[in-house]
Amino acid sequence: MFCFLFLQLAVGALGTAAGTVGSSNASQYCLQGAVPEDQRRYIQDDQGRNIPVGMLKGGWPSGDLMTEITMVLLREGLGYHAVVDDRLATYGASPIWALAGCENFDDASKRICGETETKIHVAVDSWIGSYAKEYEEMRTAHQSILPVILSSMGYDGEETLYVSEATFAAGYEDVGLALDFHRSYNRSHHDPKKYFSSTDDIPLTELSLCNATHMSNTERISQYFRYTGDAGGVRQQADGSYFAHCPDGVWWLSPACRENISGCIPTLTSSVGWRLQAMMHWSTVYGMPTAIGIIGDFSLWVQRVKRISALFYWWVPDSTFSDLRPLQIVFPRHSPSEWAAGDKKTSGAGSFVAKMVSSNLAFKARPVQEFVSQIKMELPTLQALLLRTQSEPVDAIACQWVKENEQTWQRWLPFQTKCFEGFGIVDTTGAYVSTRSKAASCGICQSGTFSDELEDEHGKTYRCASCPPGSSQSKASSTACEACPKGTATHEWGSEECTPCDVGSFQNLPGQSLCRPCEQHRTTRLLGATKQADCVCEAERIEENGACIVCMRGMSCPIGATTKQLLVVNSTFVGHPHLQAGYNSDPSAPLSTYKCVGSRCPGGSPGTCTGGLVGPTCGACPSQQFVGINECRDCHLLISVMWVASFILLLAANVCSYLLATSKYTHKATSLLCITTSLGMLFVLFQNVGVLHTMPISWPNGLSAILRFAALFLLSLQGLGLSCVTGSIASEYVASTGVFWLLLVTLPVVCLITKMIPYLVRREMDWNLLKVWSTIGQFFQVGFTTMASLGAAPFACFKHPSGQESILNYPGIFCGSNEQRIMQIFGGLLLFLATSFFVLCCFAAVKAPSWSGTPKLNAARFLVVRFRPDVWWFGLILLARGPFLSLPAIVLTGLPGFHLATMVMVLLLCLCLQIWFLPWKAPILNLVDALSNGFFVLLLAVSLAFLEVASEEERHLLEGTAVVFSVAM
Repeated sequence: MFCFLFLQLAVGALGTAAGTVGSSNASQYCLQGAVPEDQRRYIQDDQGRNIPVGMLKGGWPSGDLMTEITMVLLREGLGYHAVVDDRLATYGASPIWALAGCENFDDASKRICGETETKIHVAVDSWIGSYAKEYEEMRTAHQSILPVILSSMGYDGEETLYVSEATFAAGYEDVGLALDFHRSYNRSHHDPKKYFSSTDDIPLTELSLCNATHMSNTERISQYFRYTGDAGGVRQQADGSYFAHCPDGVWWLSPACRENISGCIPTLTSSVGWRLQAMMHWSTVYGMPTAIGIIGDFSLWVQRVKRISALFYWWVPDSTFSDLRPLQIVFPRHSPSEWAAGDKKTSGAGSFVAKMVSSNLAFKARPVQEFVSQIKMELPTLQALLLRTQSEPVDAIACQWVKENEQTWQRWLPFQTKCFEGFGIVDTTGAYVSTRSKAASCGICQSGTFSDELEDEHGKTYRCASCPPGSSQSKASSTACEACPKGTATHEWGSEECTPCDVGSFQNLPGQSLCRPCEQHRTTRLLGATKQADCVCEAERIEENGACIVCMRGMSCPIGATTKQLLVVNSTFVGHPHLQAGYNSDPSAPLSTYKCVGSRCPGGSPGTCTGGLVGPTCGACPSQQFVGINECRDCHLLISVMWVASFILLLAANVCSYLLATSKYTHKATSLLCITTSLGMLFVLFQNVGVLHTMPISWPNGLSAILRFAALFLLSLQGLGLSCVTGSIASEYVASTGVFWLLLVTLPVVCLITKMIPYLVRREMDWNLLKVWSTIGQFFQVGFTTMASLGAAPFACFKHPSGQESILNYPGIFCGSNEQRIMQIFGGLLLFLATSFFVLCCFAAVKAPSWSGTPKLNAARFLVVRFRPDVWWFGLILLARGPFLSLPAIVLTGLPGFHLATMVMVLLLCLCLQIWFLPWKAPILNLVDALSNGFFVLLLAVSLAFLEVASEEERHLLEGTAVVFSVAM
């Protein structure tokens, strides 16, 4: 494989001549019926801009001539705008890179491919046969832009050794020596040297140094040595490879004349050694006395060959040495296998000369590609035309040939309705038609159609057919429609693209016209679902055992939620179902949610509680621990000791309260009365405030701590470790209710004991029973709100999303359980005690005027002593206020907003009565009580800001209440 490299001087001369004549033709046509320039068609680049068909001209005579002939026919016969690129092909492999759009296509060190669209689309007279290796390398590196080899030009290129006709004639006329046959050069029988010039006739300065040419190509020279064994013609390097040995640095001498260069026939080639390896093989194997030299300068090589008598390398078709009328030297028939192995003693193969086009020309201008593929030229005809190029302009020769050979090139032009793949028959308006009888020409099949083959009496053509439902085609000039991929569908004819399945549908098969809907309550996360498994549960539903069930309140269920995802630990990230903060569920039944109190349930996966708490509502602790404030705490001996001590102190306080109490009734308020009354008012206020702590409202941290402290006055002892002594929360509640029974029993028992001691009786130190009842009444009066609230607690249940109910103040105990029943028994007893106490107080209030001045009044002293004589009964109002503040929680469980509204109404009513009657004996007490109740009302008003309306039922109740008060105003 050799490159036909021309120097810029020769190429420039040819290009200038062609360009000058071409410019003169710009104003005239070659053909009489030429397509006018303003009616010629452009092709479009990838951005849709009009561009001409670009042609690559070979920098050798046959390439120049065939390009000119093709250009005339493209413009004037086929009707396309066409131009010759300014860059010339310098050797046979140039079209490989030029047609691919490579920048610097003839400079391997600067060549860049694949970054820009090609502007060169056609190359004729391409000597591609000698460059199969380069073509395959391009295929490997850039297959998508690899140029297309159409077919032969109708002739093969032939490159070998030639002898001029004059030299041949000298030998033949002298002794009948046929110098066009290789055996005529064997010195054993003839002396061919005398018909040739001497090597001395060639200045050494014109010759290239051997080490700068293929003489130093170790691969080729090593192959030469392997098959000839000519050790004298090579030298071995340290690595074992070989290079040609040139005694004087420029001439390589064959074995037949190596001892005497004067007996060598000068044999010349150019560039870096065209056909050098074969010439060395021929000289050695067939005993030819040759001195092979390389003149790198192409023009100098041509001049030297024409001035002397020498053997020289040449090729056809070409006109360079046509004036010498050279003859090929005949060698044995070409052996492809031997040449492939590197043994080149046989004649060389003819080089395949082809037409080539860019990879995108079929899409941009299929008629142009079809036309180029039909171009054929016979070698004798081409050689005859090339002989004329030495005296005539190339464009004139091309135009004359086109005029004289119309029948030949007319066969190259495509039939108007002979469409090719990617095109289809159209009528005069450009509309697609189905039969050739209605067609006028061909048009590109646009997107949504495909090029369908049509066979009729005129032969094969193509028509553009619409893509059927279930298929599409987004590209123009396509030969088939593409089945809609999975996840898409189209029900229309002529679709350019398939539509992705909507959310809630899928398609698991290709080529479908409709998508399949998901089952009820299922959807897809995205468009274009490809399988039924992509159908997942809708938002707010979760999959369990293959069914999509509604998520309970307290669960966050995005699209595609499953029970398996829910059970993932710390599953709170987007896309996974999880429990919301304030809710929990049991891992064994994760879909049944429970409402938690406070911040005990952080949310996430089922069974997640703060502070070691356990249970569905995070309301219990493991053994030997008690429920603290949102955490479990260990039970210590100190806690048990503390509660035992508290029990003893309570008993002692009972006794002391009797001893400190007075039984006298006075009409005026004493200092001691004011102090004890104030303390009682404070205690009652804390009880009332503590009621707020029982409501299911998310209080801010500071206010929550205050309410939790106030709840202690309601004997809400959770978090103080009483269960460490009692053993359970239910027992803790029972113990709390026992405080009032203890008060009721302790003092009468002590009174009875004192009356059984004679010493105390004689000294009148035994306890007065009426005073005992007054002391008990004092305790019950102060703690009446606590009695009502604590007694009602087991009856106040709130419903979880799962349907189960828990006691409002004891969420760890479910309503309907044995623990609740026990608590209800003791709570009912406490309510009975409170009710009985209230009935007795009413009786005492009615009898108080008639008891005035009698000892009986001492028993009711606790009820009337703090109030003015004319409003002695006002204590009943204060007693009734406590239950009305706390008991609505039982009836209105789960409606904290309405409960708050009820508390405001009760307090405002009591405040109005107090302002009207001013019941307290001391005026300051009226002021203190009014202020405390006023501030409590303000606290309730502020509490509304932290309230979220729990349900529509509560909303309607509040709206109704607002209407009633509006009407009342």
